[in-house]
This record gives sequence, structure tokens and C-alpha cells, in this order.
Amino acid sequence: MAVDYNRLADRFDERYEHVTYPGVLAQLRRLIDRPGLDALEVGCGTGHWLAALSDLGVSLLGVDPSSAMLQKARSKAPRAALVCARAEQLPFSCNSLDLIFCVNAFHHFSDANKFLRDARLLLRSEGQLAIFGIDPHAPETNWYLYDYFSGLREIDLQRFLPHAAIRRALAEAGFHDAVTKTVERIQKTYSGQEVLGDPFLDRTSTSQLQLISEEAYAQGKRAIISRYETDNESGSEVRFVIDTPLFATTGKRKN
Repeated sequence: MAVDYNRLADRFDERYEHVTYPGVLAQLRRLIDRPGLDALEVGCGTGHWLAALSDLGVSLLGVDPSSAMLQKARSKAPRAALVCARAEQLPFSCNSLDLIFCVNAFHHFSDANKFLRDARLLLRSEGQLAIFGIDPHAPETNWYLYDYFSGLREIDLQRFLPHAAIRRALAEAGFHDAVTKTVERIQKTYSGQEVLGDPFLDRTSTSQLQLISEEAYAQGKRAIISRYETDNESGSEVRFVIDTPLFATTGKRKN
């Protein structure tokens, strides 16, 4: 299942107006612990994170397979060197990087194990790989979209590896000291009709909703509207809850 990010590029950054991900930024800045590092973001999209790290005095590189997303990134992160490439075919030399990271992108890679093996070769000794993302397998994950859109939870359970499986894959690829920690919780509650303002409910800005049919999306949207209209008539108000941990799994290359 592939998402066409060229279609999402124009509205993709709207999410950052509602969710700023301070925990992700703080963890990235901790990983970049000294000036002069060479850091690569794989799946850099519109360059949001590259721009947020541009004050640290490091060499920033970004790759993404979407030309439309990279066009946005060139304006947002002009100091970063950007390349149109896939995660499974990274055009860099061995032992040339100190940090490789991907934020909410790892689940899109068509061959995650190849990416991990290649990433280890690209890193210098003691270089680090950091993978940020949600884990729909985690029991504490609560996202109202899963309750209203048929098949959505199952799609994400297939796309996203549990963070324990990511650690195992890192070890198999030759990384050491693999650890996972929660860097933040994405928490938001919409009351009744407020939910229509949720950017993640818009099909043109959310990868999950791109992967279900038009009919399934329309049915889910109608179910949400019907739910809050019915509750309003009964004098109560339904709440649409997002409470999702966001994890960072890191591993080091050692000789």
C-alpha cells in the first residue's frame, strides 16, 4: 500500500499548526550533541525537521521520494542539501554520517530491513539511527479515526512494526544498544462538531485516509457527523479522543 505524497504536499504542514511535537524536537536536539555533525533525515517531506534543526551548526541532508514535498522543503530548509531518493537506495558513501533519523516515515519504507542494513554502513563508528513514530499495537493508543473508518486500524497494524520488533530489526542489522522511549503523547479531545476542524480528518492531509476507499472514507465521515448530531439531539455531547504515544527507537553503530 503506497501513499502518493505529491498529492498531500500542499496541505501536509497544516498538521504542525495543531500538533507541534515538542518531544520529537527535544530528542532530535539531544541526539545532535555537538556542532559539525553530518545528519541525514530519511523521508524529510516538506523539510519541517530540517528547518527546526538549522541553528545547530551541523551539516543537514534530506532525502524524500516525492518531488512535490521536496519543492516545499527547498523553501523551508534552504541550508539543507536535498536529494530525491528512496529510503532503500540512499546515494551516500559508507562511513559518511553521524546521525540518520526518520520521523513518522519508517512505516512507508518498502524494505525496512534493507534500509537498516544500508544505514549502518553509512554511519561512522558510534553513529546513531533514530526512528520516530506511533505504534498502533501499543495498548495505550487511542485514536478516534480507528473507531469510525472501517479497516483503518487493520491497515496501520500491518504498516507499523511494534517498537519491540524495530529493536530486534536494529539488532539483526548490526546496531547495538537499541532502546525505545516515549518522547511525547499526542493528546487532543474534540467536542461534537469541533472534530470537523481536525486536520487529520481531512483525507488530503493524512496518509492513513489515503489508503481506504472513497466509499469507506465517506461512510466514516457520515458516521462521525451522525454521532455528534444524535448526541446533540439527546442533550449530550460526544467527545472524539486522540491519545497516542509517539516513540523514538535508537541504535548505535559500533565497529
